[in-house]
Amino acid sequence: MAARRRPRLNPMMRQPGGAWYQPIALRYIREARGMSRLGLERATGVSRGTISYLENNDRMARAQTVAKLAKGLGVEPLDLVLPIEEDEET
Repeated sequence: MAARRRPRLNPMMRQPGGAWYQPIALRYIREARGMSRLGLERATGVSRGTISYLENNDRMARAQTVAKLAKGLGVEPLDLVLPIEEDEET
């Protein structure tokens, strides 16, 4: 039996339980710094699996995770992400 694949998350999907972010520039900045996923994992404590999911837009990131990744890459957190805005109801 084939393994089930998780559906891709819509980057602008509203997530319950706090602010979630899509780190759209993570791979670009990591590669520009000449850093591997393993190197970023060691610098930040964020697992390679999580980094991979984030780079492939399969997961959203909490603010804490974005802050760790930004610190490990030597950039500001906002350099990595676009905040997800809730739709205003009129």
